Amino acid sequence: MNKCRFQNRHPRASEDPVPNSDSRFRGNDKKGSVLLVSLWATATLAAIGISQAARVSLELKWASRLQEQRQAWFLAWAGLQVESMRLASDLPDFDAMSEAWAAPTQEPIPFEQGTFLFSASDEQSKIPLNAAPPDVLAGLPGLTPDAVNQILARRTDPAGPKPIAHLGELPLWGVDSNSLSELESVATVYGRGQVNLYTASEKVLSLLGLT
Repeated sequence: MNKCRFQNRHPRASEDPVPNSDSRFRGNDKKGSVLLVSLWATATLAAIGISQAARVSLELKWASRLQEQRQAWFLAWAGLQVESMRLASDLPDFDAMSEAWAAPTQEPIPFEQGTFLFSASDEQSKIPLNAAPPDVLAGLPGLTPDAVNQILARRTDPAGPKPIAHLGELPLWGVDSNSLSELESVATVYGRGQVNLYTASEKVLSLLGLT
């Protein structure tokens, strides 16, 4: 008697697995995470690069400005030395605008990597705030009554005279910027109390009642 044996030719599920959709999603998630980290790292490096470039640019500007300041200082020092030599030969009896020290330079003078111009003025050609009479102070342009009283009070302070050290103190007593600019052309905190009539301007002479 013949026996027939049948075998199932269909493979088991474990031999040919059906692709799992969850595994595909997990793979895509990993790729997305890697891309996100790469973009974040690139952005961070770019930000650091931009920050360093800006810092270097700022430091270069500072260095350039410092160099310009040093050059300007030396140019000013050179002009002061030249004028000092001119003043050394000045006669001590009196000063006049016809003397050599009063002549401004006409052409720029080269020095190192730059040039300079200079001129000198006689502070005694202006009215001395710390010594002028009250009526002269009252007639100065832009000088308020409060400022006049403060200047006079400082001369008779019980602790000792307290002269005005700088015209920049005057705005504390109501002198505005426009008046201060005009005042600088006719008044000074320097000088020995007398006005040099040889170098004084017509406006100063007018304020003194001499014209």
